[in-house]
Amino acid sequence: MTQRYFRAYAVVLVALSLWSISSEAGKPVVPRGVLAMSSGDQVVLVDPAAPGIRSLETGPVGFLFPAPAGVLFAPDVVNSRTTVIDMRSGRVVELISGVTMPHFGPRKDRYLVVAGALTMVSFPERSLIFRMEGAFDRPWQVQIGPEGTTVLILERRPSGEGGTTISAVDLIHRRVVYSKKFDHDLVRFAMAPSRGVMAVVDRTAGDVVLLDMMTLAEIRRLPVPDGATDVVTLKDGKELVVAGASGRLLRWTLKVKSDALEVEPDDPIMIPGRTIRLAVGPEGRLVAAATDRERLIVIDSKNGKEIGQWAIPPSLRDFQWIDTEQRGPLLPSWSDSGFGPEGVTLGPEKKQ
Repeated sequence: MTQRYFRAYAVVLVALSLWSISSEAGKPVVPRGVLAMSSGDQVVLVDPAAPGIRSLETGPVGFLFPAPAGVLFAPDVVNSRTTVIDMRSGRVVELISGVTMPHFGPRKDRYLVVAGALTMVSFPERSLIFRMEGAFDRPWQVQIGPEGTTVLILERRPSGEGGTTISAVDLIHRRVVYSKKFDHDLVRFAMAPSRGVMAVVDRTAGDVVLLDMMTLAEIRRLPVPDGATDVVTLKDGKELVVAGASGRLLRWTLKVKSDALEVEPDDPIMIPGRTIRLAVGPEGRLVAAATDRERLIVIDSKNGKEIGQWAIPPSLRDFQWIDTEQRGPLLPSWSDSGFGPEGVTLGPEKKQ
């Protein structure tokens, strides 16, 4: 009797666990954060949890630079000024004379600037921490590693001519660990730290190449028949999403078995139009695609369901999904308190 009781009890527990997992997997995700796009002379803000958009005049901004506490730096190289936007309120909070291009890692009290030399600056005071001389003159994409001790720098010309250089810099010892020149035009990369690889869009070949993060040696190429345009990783690099030119989001699961990387294809997600850029939501599950049909489409990567669509301006330059709930650096009471009070979760104003 006792054995039968415990068996029945175990079956009930397993059933409840499976039901809980399936319910959680099928539960819709509520989008959070704000999407920012630079186009023309403005930065466009989209709250994926609401229907409206907001446009801010900033001048001809190219790259956008997210900062902690829901702050966005929008540098205008032409007019040598930087617009600082509080994404929680959707308003401009500061205009800085000169061009500020901060790259943040896990440390919220400092950021990196890559412009020829490599400079570490405190935040929000913007005081010099250290400067490392170098020759990083064409930074196209810069990303600090998850541990905050290394930075990867992809350099290329806007035209794509002359190939691409990828360098890794040790921020603790302030030295270049490796630097490798590629003949092909590599346009975007996404890091998968848990798998020890980085996925790079090879625009020359039209596919995605997986490189060893320690040596930059090629491990595998993933074919994209219609040509890859962008790549992002989910769940610390366990999943890969690649934008194809013909309106497909291709997906792969990355696994490590017996110290070998295994790449398993998943069903693609169909979306209308050619995807120009991808962005991943703060929860690591939702993916936003900006298309050539001037549409922004947010997709649940788990089930391929569309969360929403918005009309966006043409000629997209950069595309970022900012976590407005991320806290800023802890500061003493006498210091500058940053941009807006802690705990404020207001998004941009909505058009009625």
